[in-house]
Amino acid sequence: MIALFTDNTNFATLKKATMQKKTVQTKNITPTKSSTQPKLKELKGKPEKRSLLARIEIFLTKKGYWSLILCLVAMTIGSLLTFDVKISEGLDDSDYIQAGFNYAQNFFGYYYGVKPPLYCMMLAIPIAIFGLNLVAVKVMSLLFALAGITLFYFAFRRRVAAYILVPSLLITTINTSILYFTSQAYTEMFVVMIISLFCYAVFRLEDAVLKSPIDNYNKEYYKNLGKQLLFFGFVAFLYYLSRALAYAAIMAAAVYFVLRKKQWVSIATIISFAIFYILYNKVIQPFCWGDITARNVVAAFSSFLTKDAYNPALGTEDFWGIVTRFFANLKIYTSAFFGMLYLKTEGEPSHIYSVLLIALMLVGFIYAWIREQHAIVFSTLLVAFLLGATFIVMHASWGQGRMILIYMPLILIVVFYGFAELLKIKRLQWLQWVYVVCIGLILLPNIKQTVEEVNKKLPVLRQNMAGNKYFGYTPDWVNYFLMSEWAAKNCPKDAGIACRKAPMSFVYTHGRKFQGIGNVPTVLTDSALQASNYKQHFVGSTANNVLLVLQPHMVAILIVDTRIYTTYDVPDAIYAQLSGLDPKEYSLHFDPQEMLDLVRKEEKKDYGVYPDALLNSLKKGNVSYVIDASLRANPTQKTENIITTIRRFLYFVEYKYPGIFRKIQQIGKDDAEPAMLYEVVYPVNQ
Repeated sequence: MIALFTDNTNFATLKKATMQKKTVQTKNITPTKSSTQPKLKELKGKPEKRSLLARIEIFLTKKGYWSLILCLVAMTIGSLLTFDVKISEGLDDSDYIQAGFNYAQNFFGYYYGVKPPLYCMMLAIPIAIFGLNLVAVKVMSLLFALAGITLFYFAFRRRVAAYILVPSLLITTINTSILYFTSQAYTEMFVVMIISLFCYAVFRLEDAVLKSPIDNYNKEYYKNLGKQLLFFGFVAFLYYLSRALAYAAIMAAAVYFVLRKKQWVSIATIISFAIFYILYNKVIQPFCWGDITARNVVAAFSSFLTKDAYNPALGTEDFWGIVTRFFANLKIYTSAFFGMLYLKTEGEPSHIYSVLLIALMLVGFIYAWIREQHAIVFSTLLVAFLLGATFIVMHASWGQGRMILIYMPLILIVVFYGFAELLKIKRLQWLQWVYVVCIGLILLPNIKQTVEEVNKKLPVLRQNMAGNKYFGYTPDWVNYFLMSEWAAKNCPKDAGIACRKAPMSFVYTHGRKFQGIGNVPTVLTDSALQASNYKQHFVGSTANNVLLVLQPHMVAILIVDTRIYTTYDVPDAIYAQLSGLDPKEYSLHFDPQEMLDLVRKEEKKDYGVYPDALLNSLKKGNVSYVIDASLRANPTQKTENIITTIRRFLYFVEYKYPGIFRKIQQIGKDDAEPAMLYEVVYPVNQ
């Protein structure tokens, strides 16, 4: 760790410039503009002539690491006082915990292939030591956050003025949105640490490239350069194992070195990453975990490119659809960013915030480019590439502010730098106090909100730590967790239990595995209505009341939108009876294309559902029981609107197999957001 944070490039220069007011150049090293403190010529003048920002810089520089310690202490205290020992309703955190548990049980016998696995591998450490202890797992996020802030400080010190770096970190460490994730098992704080390490690796490599040895390019130069290239490649590889958007960060670094007119370094960074990538995917991964190269990466990206994340049957987005999504996400996330800083009141997202944030960052970027402040240039590129990729792949319907939250310190140093440079204009120097006031105006509402969060969450924390583990959840969730516990205790151990939030049930039942039921799989209506998909005879019905001769077991596909259309796979004898009826009178269709034209005429969106495919998914998971809970669509209010994923799933299966689900237990009264447990009574012929 000592070696990791050692960088003597300019330490002596900065120290003597501030303490002795003279410039010192270290032996055998010529400092470069990329690694020097932003212009501090004002420090050489008489004290009374120094600008306000120069005096602040001297003060913060003299304090050295105390500003970092202040940030770390503030984050630690804020996190502990607002700590949440419960799992969130967002599912992802419990999914990571379950994956970490699987790694802890059998590290080389399990591989988390849904998302990059490094974070889950890290969670295996506390789980292997403490078991499924939520406090131990969540403390890891706080440790990652503290490590991330520390790495960020060491990456940018002496490259960015202290009056920019320190406020950026202080605002980040007391922000309630950041503090929330320091006590959650989401990947956000781990990724903050990885991003900070990535910036550190880029700047270390930059220093190695741009130093000018006296003996031209000697052996020591190339040795250090090779070491820093490998370090960068390894860190980029860790990023790749942590976040799918790592490619965007690597591209930002490559472009940065091109702008520095070091094209060969740009190519070398990609090669360095490729070495670790190939080594892992072609050697380590197959040797340790077997043939898992196709770990759903293609499927993940294809799902990102669908028009509707919850209905893949609607197809993939075209070019203009992606453009529309980009600007929709730009509006959502920039508005969320200002909201998380409490510079925006609640309300609908607006492009005003998009324009404002882009303008502020552009000012910082332009000044940094002109004045060769390369750390700011790189920060801008990194944010632009990462957010650009996010806005392209993320569905606007998701709108998760945490996707921009992790870039808060990077965004702040760019914005603050541009603002400070504007106030260095000779005619505006007397207004530098405005910079301090603006920092204060951002800090104050963040401090106020943190205090309010402490007052709100501390009583909940006391109850949770006293043993009331569900205190703080709304009744719908309490009933769901109680039902999960009841099912885990009373259902046979070898029987599969399906539910909406399987990883959450897993955590609160101390490792009992559940099968998750997600959104109902759908198919395109065009393919669902192809005659070749029917083994016997196609018959479609658009009537609400079907003929008695059309038995439920003949149902093949349900065409769904605002109403249900039914298609049947009919045997010869029944088909002969139906052929003699008037199709219009009985709303029958014997031509799939005719039915498709009717559906498309009446509805704008449609898709097909195979009841047998849903039933087979239950059989494949050995599911004997299903939990259906009344989880709120609006988490803050009890209304008639609930999450109907499970009920839709059961409805489609029961449409073809009436009576297949038998209720055996209910927790909570009918009007009190109950949770029900159904036993699956499989048909004899299934």
